[in-house]
Amino acid sequence: MRSQKLVFDGANILVERERFIVVRRGFVLAKVYFFYLGLIDNLLINGNIVSMPPRILGSSGLARVLEVSPSVEESIAGKLVMIKPFGRLGVLVLDTDGVAANFTSIHASYLHYYVENIDPWYSVYPLILHGFRLAEVSEEPVLITGCNIVSMSAALYLEMKNVSYSMYCEKTNYARRLGLNAYRNAKDLGKKYNSIIITPAPPGHVISLLEESSFNSIVLSGIINIDYLPISIIRKNKDLRLRIIEELSANTVFARRASQKLKRFIDIVHVSDLEEIINLLPVRKLGLIIGF
Repeated sequence: MRSQKLVFDGANILVERERFIVVRRGFVLAKVYFFYLGLIDNLLINGNIVSMPPRILGSSGLARVLEVSPSVEESIAGKLVMIKPFGRLGVLVLDTDGVAANFTSIHASYLHYYVENIDPWYSVYPLILHGFRLAEVSEEPVLITGCNIVSMSAALYLEMKNVSYSMYCEKTNYARRLGLNAYRNAKDLGKKYNSIIITPAPPGHVISLLEESSFNSIVLSGIINIDYLPISIIRKNKDLRLRIIEELSANTVFARRASQKLKRFIDIVHVSDLEEIINLLPVRKLGLIIGF
């Protein structure tokens, strides 16, 4: 077995190859069928979030568990699983290696839901389900920052639930094409919201919203470090509720519906060697699904 992995070394994106993969305690060996490159990978590559490269890219994926270490439940061997971005070692790509590889060793805490068939869209479900979870814990009316796969998934969920919301984005074209309530100018937004969902977005936009809008709770995606928030905003509102969310929703039925809407902005690329996609990074639109 020879593994190839897509790595960002802090300056360049390259493919590393190795013959043996070490499976440490608490980890599993998995064959990756599809992995997703998008929001989190771009944050690292573009320098928007400080990390410690080199890092293997790939923030979520679809894989089959081949072997488990002695500390992992043996029954999951042979299972087809979704790989989520959140686990005990932090956020994939930002805090620990991702799954942009044909074979990978990954901590068992990143395995999410067993599935029955190999479908490329399962590789983006974890990001969609994370957006859903942010929406689930919010209180109407809701303000959402950013126009990325997570924030747009949150908006789609609120649309399906007939919950009042607004989105504040630097670029609104994809959201508007989906019929979402996305605005580029802060003056077009309301002044009073019960919840504000914060996903990766230009810090200046987020700070201006926090300073100019009224809200009772902040729902912060676990993709973003808490240091992203200006402490002055928290201090001036002692009753403000802050929730940092790393969970995923269980609503896979809605996830299928959302993926069908988002698919026009996500390309699927099949490769025999990861060298073929280096020139496609950083990712355009909402991301790429890479399959072997």
